[in-house]
Amino acid sequence: MSLWRPPTRRRPSPGRMSATGPSPSEEPMMRTATFLLSVLLAVPAASAQTANPASGTVRGIVQDELRRPLSNATVWLQIRRANEKDRPRPFHQWTKTGSGGQFQFSGVPTGRFILCAQLPGSDLVDSCQWDSQPPSVVVSGAATVNVPAITLQKGYPLRVRIDDPRGDLSVQELRTQGAGVRLGVWTPTGMFVPLALRYKEPRGEEHEAVVPYRTPLRLLAQGQRFVLADERGNAIDNRQGLRLPLVIQPGKEPKLIRFEVRGVEKP
Repeated sequence: MSLWRPPTRRRPSPGRMSATGPSPSEEPMMRTATFLLSVLLAVPAASAQTANPASGTVRGIVQDELRRPLSNATVWLQIRRANEKDRPRPFHQWTKTGSGGQFQFSGVPTGRFILCAQLPGSDLVDSCQWDSQPPSVVVSGAATVNVPAITLQKGYPLRVRIDDPRGDLSVQELRTQGAGVRLGVWTPTGMFVPLALRYKEPRGEEHEAVVPYRTPLRLLAQGQRFVLADERGNAIDNRQGLRLPLVIQPGKEPKLIRFEVRGVEKP
């Protein structure tokens, strides 16, 4: 009859951790490996920070066409590629103008930036939204750059009403994902500017965008899961949408443009 023997505990081989933790001989090796890993991870971050130090300053003012300073305007500063091979680190800041229309950005890294300004709630056109070449600035090192005044042009608040007599829009937007009406304006440079929602009530909603004068535009109205009709009652093809040419002339501004929801599109 063989005698029962308690199982022997295997000693972990070098370089392998046992289930109960590292052996005393392995602890120095692990501490060394952990230290080296932390150093390797820290080197790229330190290099990236020192390669593009944030130390420059950008100053300027925002004004209207009559050169009156605009207070409480929102100004954005965003980095851009200097050339096709340039891969700058992301950088974006925004601020509000003071009582004299002045603004300042501090801690700006070396690079090329665009400046955008907007006065919310006004009839002034966003300086970047309609311009294919918005104001730009180049910052180098710890220099202070005083940029030319950013002038906001007067625009026209284009308003579009979506009539919803049966309340289909309000109900289906909650029930069906992606249901709604797409409204926006195509610019001459091919940018699409969506109309913002002004207000919404059970039988319709109104949208608005401040657009520039004397500029060829195309208004897009497109139903998404809805049957949409224009002011004359003509149904709009949802695959293409309605593209209405517009050129806003001073003194000849269009009235409120209306569309109507005629029902829910059949699957």
